Amino acid sequence: VWLHVVSDALIALAYFSIPILLIVLIRKRRDLPFHSIFWLFGAFIVACGTTHILEIITLWYPIYWISGIIKSITAGVSILTALELAPLIPKVLALPSPAQLEAANQELIQQIQERERVEASLREQESTLRSFYNSSPLMMGVVEPLEDDVLHLSDNRATATLFRTTTESLQNKRASELGTPKEYIQLWLTHYQESAQTSSPVRFEYVHSYSEGDRWFSATVCPIDQAPETSERIRFAYVVEDITDRKQAETELQVLNQKLEQRVQERTAELEATNATLRKEIAERKR
Repeated sequence: VWLHVVSDALIALAYFSIPILLIVLIRKRRDLPFHSIFWLFGAFIVACGTTHILEIITLWYPIYWISGIIKSITAGVSILTALELAPLIPKVLALPSPAQLEAANQELIQQIQERERVEASLREQESTLRSFYNSSPLMMGVVEPLEDDVLHLSDNRATATLFRTTTESLQNKRASELGTPKEYIQLWLTHYQESAQTSSPVRFEYVHSYSEGDRWFSATVCPIDQAPETSERIRFAYVVEDITDRKQAETELQVLNQKLEQRVQERTAELEATNATLRKEIAERKR
């Protein structure tokens, strides 16, 4: 009798401790899948432990109806656990093994390292291009033509210097907000439209009046390839060179050429007059 009592008591103690450990496991690892099957296993094990406690009691008190009811509950929970466990077997087998997880982790580490290497290379290239972009004496940038205005998206320092501001202040500013006259805005819009129609760069020259005098510029605009979802409008890159010194030199050269031509004409007239005088003197001497 005591052999049965001790054995049932130890089995019940083990059965009651296992669900506690399962609850601790579930609470510690909330990322574990199939939580429902853990709860069913816990209920099944508690029911089994209860039957062993009743086995001890029935040795002295014949409460067989209660023992039978607990066994029937245990049977129901056992069947429900088995029914729930059967569909889970393929899912459990589909879970990756530790070796597969380790291989996947190694591959992921390699991909991360490769991505970091590519990102570092891209950052270096971007830094080089940004340095060239901002240190160039040419005015460069990206704009988006509007219906009757031009939106500045990105401009380098040379452009910001021309507008007497910073590159950050130029970002997402309209040309009209920067004080550009309407006739110049319309001039740029016309060339943007021409470049969009031909899908090729368009170069043009224009003169801009400032308080200190007129300045000549040579501009080139071209459309930028972009994803359709980025914007409904076409964006353009522009490059502008200040050619005032060249124009002044050309003007000075033209004035010098005109003066030189005038002096040549005057000298030619003098030579012709001298030749005419000489011819008269020769004719007079011959006579």
